[in-house]
Amino acid sequence: MSVLLDPTLEVYLATLLTVGVTWLYFTLKSPDNPQVPRKDVKTSLFLLAHTLYILYHILVARPENVFEAFKLPVNTPPDTIKALLIQSSDTGSLSSHLELLLKKLGSFDMRILYIRFGHSAIVNCEWCSSFEDYALFLLPAGLLAYIREASVIGIVTVGSSGRGYLRPLGVGALVIACLTEFYWIATSPIQVSQQVGDDTKTWMLHDQLLRYRHLLFLVVPLVIYELPSIQIPIPLLSNILSPPVVLTPEQKQQHYSTTLRTLEHLLPALHLIKYTKTTIMRVPELRERTAKWWDEEEKEGRWMLEDEGLKKISKMAGLGFGHGPSGTGEDDEPLRKSAVMAVRSLQEAAVPSEHWR
Repeated sequence: MSVLLDPTLEVYLATLLTVGVTWLYFTLKSPDNPQVPRKDVKTSLFLLAHTLYILYHILVARPENVFEAFKLPVNTPPDTIKALLIQSSDTGSLSSHLELLLKKLGSFDMRILYIRFGHSAIVNCEWCSSFEDYALFLLPAGLLAYIREASVIGIVTVGSSGRGYLRPLGVGALVIACLTEFYWIATSPIQVSQQVGDDTKTWMLHDQLLRYRHLLFLVVPLVIYELPSIQIPIPLLSNILSPPVVLTPEQKQQHYSTTLRTLEHLLPALHLIKYTKTTIMRVPELRERTAKWWDEEEKEGRWMLEDEGLKKISKMAGLGFGHGPSGTGEDDEPLRKSAVMAVRSLQEAAVPSEHWR
């Protein structure tokens, strides 16, 4: 519906050129301080494309609105709107979707829905006739827009970027904005005078919220992208947005040395366990004491398994440990199933080391 819009394409092209050249200059420019890490070029170019895309929707692809286009009050008769549309048309006639729009705008209730859900929903949803119909029609597009923006936040805060700690902040802001927008669309009162000639300006709910959404989509990724380099002086905010730990080469070497020392201790300890078990089985006194200890453990375990009170309490707590009726193990109670699965996973993971042979 180009007759309703006056796209400021020249302004957008000038903005695109200014923002694009400036962005590329600072992205590809070598840092003055060699110790300052260079920002990821791929992420920066992706964010530039996203910024220009959102600016296009803000400056050029603005929401269509017959009342805003001709500076008309919402209570303007359909015949007046039709005459203005025909005057603005290149062919002197109206398309089928504009004819459908004018037919719908003959109802005052439909004009309220036009303000609440926007021009696109009223024109494109031919079967819609009520608040619920238009709400269901508009909901998927809004949700997909926020999901797409959450994906942008995910790319900007990818693990290798060092901004992963900011991802919950960005996604949380989008979730709050999404819920707020849908709540306002569903509940905000719309006041429109039914008297022809009353030119009281009406706040176009859908169009304004869509502009706010685009501004949010423009600002949040930029803030997330630049926030790690900002020194936050507020103690509380600094605790919430604590920067990721960046280790120096000396600190990394220290961690490597600590890990190596731990492994050097672990390998002899495993060998010692193997030889200790062999010694226990070889010395009669130690073998007897070991057998006695395991007999006591078995006796205590049998007491627990045969205690009816414990069985009842464990079942009530969802931690039953009894066998199932079939005896195959598939219908065993939860705790026994968990124990069997844990032992099986340990058996599969405990591959003998070449140093044990």
